[in-house]
Amino acid sequence: MGFAAGLIQRHAQTLSLRAWEAVSRERTLQGVLEAVTEVLLPVVPFDSIGIISFEGGQHDLFAMHIPGTPKLDEETLEEYMRRASHPTPLATPPRPRITYPPETPKKAKARIPYVCNDLLEREAWFEHEFHLAAGGVRSYAAIPLSAGDQVVAVAPF
Repeated sequence: MGFAAGLIQRHAQTLSLRAWEAVSRERTLQGVLEAVTEVLLPVVPFDSIGIISFEGGQHDLFAMHIPGTPKLDEETLEEYMRRASHPTPLATPPRPRITYPPETPKKAKARIPYVCNDLLEREAWFEHEFHLAAGGVRSYAAIPLSAGDQVVAVAPF
């Protein structure tokens, strides 16, 4: 391994450790998202972070944090998103819906992230991308979250 690659690997390990330390102190999902934001935002700029649940075959937004906008205790996600200075929905032409490729579960179990640099450049969208576009998201990275060997959710940011 070269010198630069070694530095990058050490930086990634340090960042992972800092994120783990921040998350391990939290007792609520909202607190976890806020802690992850504090660690990652200085290194990877993003507008929001969330968790999309796969339960029941749906791809529903389960939790969300928008940096600079704390979520109120009794506030629903819909109320939070309306109150936050969040991007406006994307004006997009109709797009065909595509199914996830067969290798998706393997990549998710291996915790390989998926990156979409620009939704508007894609001719067809996955189911969850319609929801992201409705929330004003144009680009995102999705990190699989698993419990044991089962992928239970994805965290887009």
